[in-house]
Amino acid sequence: MTESEFVVVGMEANPGGAPFALLAREEKEGLVYAGSAFVTLGAADRDRFWTTTEALRIPKAVVAELRKGKRKASFVRPELRVRAPHLKGGGMLRHASLTALLV
Repeated sequence: MTESEFVVVGMEANPGGAPFALLAREEKEGLVYAGSAFVTLGAADRDRFWTTTEALRIPKAVVAELRKGKRKASFVRPELRVRAPHLKGGGMLRHASLTALLV
């Protein structure tokens, strides 16, 4: 397992479980969708996460890949940075969960 920093670009409900944060990596060409991570932060950070994402809400995704299809997600300006452990390998996140909000 490895841990990386990402930018939050949206949120998606997960009926019956923890919601997902939609995350992007900062690449030379701009933001690239990295995948989703469970929002499993402690109470104080979780409250701050939801308050911040609500304030950053926008009508359309900033990452082109998320504009395709019919995702039932809400999107945010890419200003909130997070840390998430995930399995190594592959292009997309696997088994990721948020562990920290970064200032």
